[in-house]
Amino acid sequence: MTSLQPFVIAGSDIGLKEDIKPYLLPEKAFSSLDNAYVWRERVRKREGFEFVGRLRRSLTAVVATPIDLVLASPNSFNLFTLLGLLATEPNACVQPGTALSPITIIIGAQTLTDATGTGVLTIAPAGNITGATINYATGIITLVFTVGALAQPVTITMNYFPSFPVMGIWQRDQVGINDEETLFFDQKYCYSFNGTTFNEYIPGTTWDGSDSDFFWVANYRGSDASFRLFFVTNFVNDAANPMRYTDGLTWTDFTPQINNTPTYLLQARILIPYYGRLLALNTWEGAALGGGSNYFNRCRFSQIGSPIEAYNFAANPQTGAWAEDIFGKGGFIDAPTNEEIISAAFIKNTLIVFFERSTWQLRYVGEYGLPFLWERVSSDFGSESTFSTVLFDNGVLGFGDRAIISASPVTADRIDNPIPDLVFSVLNDLNGVKRVCGIRDFQKELVFWCYPDSTTLQETQYFPNKVLVYNYKNNTFEKFDDNITFFGTLQPTDGITWGRDDIFWEDEGTLWGSVNQQNLFPRIVAGNQQGFIGYYGYVFPDEQSMTITSFDTSVIPNQITVINHNLQGADPGLDPTSGEIIKIAGALFSGADPGLNGNYYKVQYIDNDTIALYVWDGTTFGGLDLANGNTYVGSGSITVFPKLNIMTKDFNPYLMQGNQIKISYIDFLLDATARSAISVNLFVNSSLTAQGNLIVGNKNVSSSLTTPFYVPASDYAWHRFYATAAGQFVRIQITYDDALMTNDNTHASNMVLNAYTIYVRTGGKLVF
Repeated sequence: MTSLQPFVIAGSDIGLKEDIKPYLLPEKAFSSLDNAYVWRERVRKREGFEFVGRLRRSLTAVVATPIDLVLASPNSFNLFTLLGLLATEPNACVQPGTALSPITIIIGAQTLTDATGTGVLTIAPAGNITGATINYATGIITLVFTVGALAQPVTITMNYFPSFPVMGIWQRDQVGINDEETLFFDQKYCYSFNGTTFNEYIPGTTWDGSDSDFFWVANYRGSDASFRLFFVTNFVNDAANPMRYTDGLTWTDFTPQINNTPTYLLQARILIPYYGRLLALNTWEGAALGGGSNYFNRCRFSQIGSPIEAYNFAANPQTGAWAEDIFGKGGFIDAPTNEEIISAAFIKNTLIVFFERSTWQLRYVGEYGLPFLWERVSSDFGSESTFSTVLFDNGVLGFGDRAIISASPVTADRIDNPIPDLVFSVLNDLNGVKRVCGIRDFQKELVFWCYPDSTTLQETQYFPNKVLVYNYKNNTFEKFDDNITFFGTLQPTDGITWGRDDIFWEDEGTLWGSVNQQNLFPRIVAGNQQGFIGYYGYVFPDEQSMTITSFDTSVIPNQITVINHNLQGADPGLDPTSGEIIKIAGALFSGADPGLNGNYYKVQYIDNDTIALYVWDGTTFGGLDLANGNTYVGSGSITVFPKLNIMTKDFNPYLMQGNQIKISYIDFLLDATARSAISVNLFVNSSLTAQGNLIVGNKNVSSSLTTPFYVPASDYAWHRFYATAAGQFVRIQITYDDALMTNDNTHASNMVLNAYTIYVRTGGKLVF
């Protein structure tokens, strides 16, 4: 018998390659790389979503219309209806009360308070109302009362979550160096973060865009160069959505007059400073918001200096920051193309402007009356996604309909050759291309783009469900399964210190002295379709990212309502246990928890807001069937656990000899973990249905250290996996089976593949 030959694969630096067949791949490449990424010559498991908070509003001393409960007791009313919010914020839910932030409802002379988060309101003093409960998910108050408690005025003090998608995460420049204020936007409100909670930023100002009208911002000067202003636009041309700017104290509508007609700059897709002027790209111009014309290829520019100087031709013919009829003030220049301006970013001293199918540079030429000039860079590559641009010193990355490109003032070249078909999988309808958003992680040397993948989304889903990861140090790509609508940067003030009582030496993923865990470190933060905000890519395990609106036990399997859940569970009629895996926690009921919390579930897609639950019983997933008893009153959260999937090339080192391959075992060099394991599957003959180790049942490999051969201080260790397979090709998959996916230790532990060695011998003739 031929002795075994070892083949060592170490130093992974190629990543995912989808441009050629798996048998042609280099040894260090992967045919699938999901929820893992190549980083500094090794393959790392994707780090998770670390919950920061939810976008939240506080309502205090709000006096509502008197309630009129003329029906028999008990009876109910909806807080959001009473406040006039239900019609515009149909998915809003109440934050449970706490001792520091209680819910207080004053009805007549009686005060109803929830300071414990149980849903049962305490009542003082005694009176006509004798009992009261609150449903946090719906905002419904149920009262038990006697005659005489009717038609009373109501005062409400509470915190609540509007539950809109996150539509922007941007930093506002401040005086401090490396200490910027991050502002968060949903469809209607702007929020700030105080280190603990989110609160409305300058209350009283609202927008009214759709869930695809994202916010673009610009930090620029005010009337004096010492003033810092923060300009905002969501490119919706109506009275409810003007461009605005703030000095941190108030919001001011921004519709500058551009001539004596009068005509106004009503909206712009992009605002960006350039050579002492503020530029507006892709504009709406006319007499009033909601009207006018869209100049989709236009660059309009302000004067040098203050962009907010008012137009006042009658009093002073030389005033007006945007005046096109005063020489040397404002003006415009249209690009010679019928394509629409989509995005823009600087590279060195030149503004790169992406149109739909071409790329241009807007070059400063210094002429007093017309200071800018359009020049075409590429005729065949552009960008369709405004927020996909990522800046590098030698190029601006953009996500287009034909390629992911890097554009400079000289050329535009595609960078996505290993995955040439991915851009064609981005959802085209339902404004899918507008939802692509990118950001650069300088510390990890990665770029993240969230995008809606048309090949995996259910038919009517449209929020992004994938993240494309680009390692720009070695030009590798990977894919993560995450629901993210926008990326940004947040500088936390709660870094790891000796005084923290919620972090311990033994916590996995906690590195004392790590640069990304110190105060004010600019960490990547992400928001999703329910208004959840979390640090992205720093911790194990994942944390809560969605909330439950209702729980239905009248159908089996039991179902939950999760608005815009975006989960990819199997369709009804298909294998119900093929869905994504979640864990539920914190669900409150009118009585005891019927058994919903603390369990792992696979989900079955019912519709965009509903999923059926299949619970893990230690062996398999079965339809959830809880007794229909206590009523769900809210606060339930969902944590989603994306599944690791690393798939190698199709191996056969004896291909040139015309022989098959026989594999006996594989050694994996893994970073040491305390209590984790991986699942290994072997597939033969280029088929993902022909599993080599299926009958034997040998699947899992521990990644924890084996004593006494390794001491606890070891950084990494070899682990052997025994399995025999033979065929024309053998492909190796590293993943987690259902038993591991429902184990807390799996999700709390990292997985780093440093190298692997396959031990093989030659088989029979290549042709069967």
